[in-house]
Amino acid sequence: STGQLTCTGNTCVAGSHGTCTLTEFMCPSCELDACVLCPAGTSLPLNNSITADDCASCIEGNFSAHAGSAQCDGPCAAGSFVTNDAEDIDGIGVTAGGTHCNPCPAGRFTSTAGQGSCEACGLGETSEAGATACSKCDTGEYADALASPECKTW
Repeated sequence: STGQLTCTGNTCVAGSHGTCTLTEFMCPSCELDACVLCPAGTSLPLNNSITADDCASCIEGNFSAHAGSAQCDGPCAAGSFVTNDAEDIDGIGVTAGGTHCNPCPAGRFTSTAGQGSCEACGLGETSEAGATACSKCDTGEYADALASPECKTW
């Protein structure tokens, strides 16, 4: 028959799945109470899952920092981006499977929540880390490159 495969006796909770294999008759054979946590960057909202395929990647702008998440967190606030590296400071993140929400670096920004990457400020503009917008340099100052963290005096 068609439909979702189940494993009688599987007690895995949301955020985890069973250790199961399909038999030659396409029926699941599961190790009872042998549950595996879904990896960080994914979530699984249902109980009694039998396969790692049920762990879904977090969508752009959302993240799960820990293994075994029943749902993804987010969206990341404006001024931040989703990445899969806690130490990421370049402002270029990921579109799916994010594990962290980091602030945009100086010279970059996001004006809306739920962004996978930060935009660079334009020429003659700058921003602080975690910015939601860029500001123009004052008269007599300049920003010498895109994504410049500060205005300089002529």
